[in-house]
Amino acid sequence: MAIIPPETIEAVSAATDIVELISTYIPLTRAGGQYKSTCPFHDERTPSFNVSPQRQAYHCFGCGESGDAITFVMKYENLPFTDAVRRLALAAGIPIIEDAYDPKEDKKKRYRSRLTTLHNEATQFMHDSLMKSPNAKIGRDYLQSRGFNAEMAKRWKIGWMPDNQATFSNWAKSKEYKAKELVDASLAGVRDENNPSRGVYIKFTNRLMFPIYNDYGDVIAFSGRQLVEDAKSGKYVNSNETMLFKKSKVFFGLDKAKKAIGKKGFAILTEGQMDVIACSEAGLENTIAGLGTALTEDHAQILKRFTKNVVICYDSDNAGNKAVEKAFEVLIKKEISVKVVIMPRGEDPDTLIKKEGLEAFQSRVENAVDFFDFKFSIASEELDLNDLQVKSQFAAKLASLVALMPDKISKDSYIQQISAQLSIGSSEFRDNVTSGEKQSARQSKLPKKIYNSKVAEVEAEASPPIFQIDNIIASLCIYALYSNNSLNYLSEQLEAMEDSIKETMGGSLLLKILANRPQCETPAALHSYLHTLETAERNAIAPTLAKALPEDILNATEETANLLINTHLQKRDNAIRAMLRRTDLTSEEKNTLLVEVQEISNLLAGLEQRFIR
Repeated sequence: MAIIPPETIEAVSAATDIVELISTYIPLTRAGGQYKSTCPFHDERTPSFNVSPQRQAYHCFGCGESGDAITFVMKYENLPFTDAVRRLALAAGIPIIEDAYDPKEDKKKRYRSRLTTLHNEATQFMHDSLMKSPNAKIGRDYLQSRGFNAEMAKRWKIGWMPDNQATFSNWAKSKEYKAKELVDASLAGVRDENNPSRGVYIKFTNRLMFPIYNDYGDVIAFSGRQLVEDAKSGKYVNSNETMLFKKSKVFFGLDKAKKAIGKKGFAILTEGQMDVIACSEAGLENTIAGLGTALTEDHAQILKRFTKNVVICYDSDNAGNKAVEKAFEVLIKKEISVKVVIMPRGEDPDTLIKKEGLEAFQSRVENAVDFFDFKFSIASEELDLNDLQVKSQFAAKLASLVALMPDKISKDSYIQQISAQLSIGSSEFRDNVTSGEKQSARQSKLPKKIYNSKVAEVEAEASPPIFQIDNIIASLCIYALYSNNSLNYLSEQLEAMEDSIKETMGGSLLLKILANRPQCETPAALHSYLHTLETAERNAIAPTLAKALPEDILNATEETANLLINTHLQKRDNAIRAMLRRTDLTSEEKNTLLVEVQEISNLLAGLEQRFIR
């Protein structure tokens, strides 16, 4: 495994402000000297995720997740420690020099880097083709017809993949990219799986190319728009999933939109890349889109990290209306509020901005209706709600959607509201909702069990072993790390305390700290040392690390050390007295135990005098 020197880790920690870092992922609200948010690592309604600028650390009082800037990137981005450090080091402009490396890990890392470079260089090649190639005139004309200029194309690195496959193949060869790398990047496909000698084909040809970025701005995939109609191919073709790209976890435009989403408090969700670009270029920078697939739970979880409010702006046709409903079903389970922009038939955000102007479209967004009002709006056009059977079926459908809401207060409110709009009894509609809840539970019961068991297996394999630690030991560890005076004091008292430490849960960690004598004068130095500990050890003291420090740490250290020895002696005294009640003891054994009881009594009586002041 690659080893990054401690001084480098400390430099990265010192150069990274944890509040600024985390606020690029989730919106933070100032609360006194700290910042708060709902936790990005578990579902919750009340914010329990705290970020401390003084300690440069975060802690969730709901799920217990704790750590520093490096730990946050590891957890949020699902990265190993060294990759998280590299990412923060790159942002801070700090060079990384590793002491050692694991050949297999290094090979995998270099291959990921190679594929990322391939994506970035291919993006530039395609962009240059769009800007300069005579064959890309159709792409330039299309963008111009949509009202987009060269500067916009440059900002989004829009490109053109030539119709002649040899053009891109020759470019790749000139850059010394191998066919396997093109396939692994989903830029090419194998012609015949059973006959590799037939070579590969270029997947995107004669298409306008939109690079897809991850949150950090690396190109990880492409979406190609068809401009010349081809019945054998779809309007949009996206990259297949690769080691860099998982489409259920990526939104187009999120890298540019995430700050605006946090600032404005909601995300605008559209259907296509052109809609995102049109909205963003017009000033609605909080706009994102999926990648030709239905919204997933992963998508919802990602959105919840940035906001709890989504305004859906899909095409106003049957397919768009169904997509809105499916999106609601996914989002509401994560307690994300859903509003819908009522769009004129045949229009999308791009065309509407050009036709009505930005202010008119902004007004539509600001006046987006509640999801159930949207359902009633569609029903008024398509259904005859005076027909009792139609009305009953519509009520059952709405009830099944209300049943998905986790929040009981919201659910009760919608039961009252919808039953009034339908002119039916609220108790009758509530029965429909209850039926919907039961049906949903039945449908998800078996898959959920299987899913949960698989998740449990993965978590069991991935989770580090649990390191048990006594609260007293944990407090002493923190005091020793935060205060050199406390560290020195505990080291001086080690001979008197050693048995108590060794025989208390987690004592090995305190002994390790006292042996290492880390100098943690700054938060960066502290977190750098914490990353030298085993993950289980670090997790064990994280809750104590999040607590407020006493004003006089040295005095608290003395009192806690006193308590540790006292507790240990009391436990030993109780154990010996229990042994003395046994009837099978010899006289010699009994006398030995009585002598120890007296010694413990003397130690307890003179405990205050045992410590150097």
